[in-house]
Amino acid sequence: MNKIIKKEGYNEGFTIIELVISLAIIIIILSIAVPNFMKYTEKARETADKASARTIALAAEMAIIDEKLDKITLSDLKSKGYLDTIPIPQVKDKKEFVINLDNNRITVSYDGGRVLYPGIDNATD
Repeated sequence: MNKIIKKEGYNEGFTIIELVISLAIIIIILSIAVPNFMKYTEKARETADKASARTIALAAEMAIIDEKLDKITLSDLKSKGYLDTIPIPQVKDKKEFVINLDNNRITVSYDGGRVLYPGIDNATD
């Protein structure tokens, strides 16, 4: 009574065309998503470096006021207890932050290059 009825010519599963179309759709979606993801991660690294630069500048300002210094380095800030650790830049190809003191104005830059603090968005701080 309980006989399984099979239809002739009916195969279960997907055809190769269906699999190729599905794979093509996935590749198109990934080709759009991956570059956007990379752009956002790089922007997040730059934002993290700006935050680190601001922390370094504030620590340097406190050290200069407390210790009456006219020059300071990151290792000085760490050894005097103004920083727990020396921040490392997150942006690729940047090795360290550099503190510059000129006419009582503190700037923090990458390896003596592009200035991170004060930046355009926080130049009035």
